[in-house]
Amino acid sequence: GDLFMENETPSDMTTRFYHLLSEMYSYKVNASQQEIVMHFADALPPKWSQFIELLKHTGVLDVVSIYEFIQKLENKNEEEI
Repeated sequence: GDLFMENETPSDMTTRFYHLLSEMYSYKVNASQQEIVMHFADALPPKWSQFIELLKHTGVLDVVSIYEFIQKLENKNEEEI
């Protein structure tokens, strides 16, 4: 299912984000930051597709840490409210 609910606040989103992150860490202890970022990007609902494509295209997804990635999502989310 989608990682984000359409009407949740950025802080709700982040809380659920970090919960998922801790689950991912427990399952994929050896996953690289980039693998985790990619899993996260893939789990986002369609409304994020364009933003994710932009990050891929500019190479940001190749270098960003999961925490920086979350920050970018939160910033983007706040812009649109």
